[in-house]
Order: sequence, then C-alpha cells, then structure tokens
Amino acid sequence: MSSSSLAAAAAAFLLAVAMSCHCHVARGWGGLGVNYGTVADDLPTAARSVELLRAAGAGAVRIYDANADILRALAGTGVPVSVTDGTPVWCVLAGGGEAANETAVTAAVEYACRQRSGTCAAIEAGGECNQPDTLAAHASYAFNAYWQLFRKAGGTCYFNGLAEKTTKDPNLCSLWLVDEVG
Repeated sequence: MSSSSLAAAAAAFLLAVAMSCHCHVARGWGGLGVNYGTVADDLPTAARSVELLRAAGAGAVRIYDANADILRALAGTGVPVSVTDGTPVWCVLAGGGEAANETAVTAAVEYACRQRSGTCAAIEAGGECNQPDTLAAHASYAFNAYWQLFRKAGGTCYFNGLAEKTTKDPNLCSLWLVDEVG
C-alpha cells in the first residue's frame, strides 16, 4: 500500500473511530490532532493506532481513559501526548440560538473566524464541517474553535453573552475541537 493510500485509509479510519467512540479529530492549523479514547468496541491495537496516527500526520494526541498500552506505543514517537481525566468542555451558541439576535451572532462568528487563519475553514462551503449549514451550527463551531485556540491566552467563551460552555457533546461535526475543564 502506498504512503498516500495509507494516509487516506488512516484519515478515513480516524473519522470512523471519531464517530463511534470518545475521539475527536481537529484539522485546520498545522496538522491533525486526535483525542484518543477507549470506550468503543473493536478499536485497533495501541501499536496499530499509533501507526495510523503517524500515517495521517497527527500533530498531537490527547488521551482520555489513559491506559499503559497506548502510552507505551506512543513513547519515543515524537508525537506530543497529553493525558486527561477531565470532563470535555465545548463553547457553543447559548441556548441553541433560540433567542439569539441573528445580526449579533453573525458578527460574533465573523470575529471568531478572523482571529486565526484557518479557524473556520471547516465550516465554509465545501468544508468538512459545513453541514448542517445553519447559523447556529456554524456559530457553535466558530465559538468553540476560537475558545479552544485562545483560552489559555485569556480568550473567553462569552461573545457578548451569545456563547456558553457545555459538557454535553454538541456532536455537530466529527472534527470538533475539545478541551477539558481547567
């Protein structure tokens, strides 16, 4: 199997795994990041997972439900690994956007998307997270992408009262960024 075929197969595998387990894949700024969990059935072995991650160009791995097998398999690979037992948190449009002012939400999305090149590429037409193509879904993606990128530098999940944090997986796109409480 050629390396490009292997990379394509790895990417398809990662997307399938992300939809069936506690894994989240993020693209858009400097590579591919993967959150690896162990709550699904029939996951590949730790060694095979590392093979697939490397073939897909994973830039980092966050592990929930850490186990010794995956930590040993990742040791010495050069792939940055973080382990957390924290609860995943997302920044989403408050109240699902029911009472939100469309003009204010649009302006907040534009602000979030202007802050870093590629932050919102996934929700643009043809992007892997464009569907559902609604302002509420795109706002949640943009708010979360902004917050995950900038929260450690003081960025907030507020957007003039339009956003809120949630521990309930919004499940709008298998390529969501996620971070833990803290």
